[in-house]
Amino acid sequence: MKKLFCFILLLFFTGCGWHTERERATEDVIPTQVVYTPSQHEVRTYTTCYNGHIQMHTVPNTIPEKWNTVFTCRHGGFVVNSKSVYNFCATRVGQTVKCFYDEVYWVKRDKQKQVLKKKLYDLNFIGLSHGSLWVLKENEHF
Repeated sequence: MKKLFCFILLLFFTGCGWHTERERATEDVIPTQVVYTPSQHEVRTYTTCYNGHIQMHTVPNTIPEKWNTVFTCRHGGFVVNSKSVYNFCATRVGQTVKCFYDEVYWVKRDKQKQVLKKKLYDLNFIGLSHGSLWVLKENEHF
């Protein structure tokens, strides 16, 4: 068992040759819908019984507001939750805008750095442009 644990740790720290790589990509997308959901606040009350004592508990629950924009693209469609993207697309619903994103791949290379396997893992939204206007998702940088 101890040898198995050491072997797993060795694999974990040396890796199996898989790592992620990003490739910047662009494509034309169409914002089809903008959806604002206001924040909601509620207080839930529940009772418990412990050793014959009844206790009442209140738990505040806050659901934050959401600023969603729905897009159609060559991959099918996607949703971005961002106030700046929502504001940018609110007047551009149905118009074509350019989308910038990263394609994230799992890549396995041999010792000579040649690609053995490459699998698309994720698409990370970065921003949009329409003419000379740009908008980036919050916390994104070019």
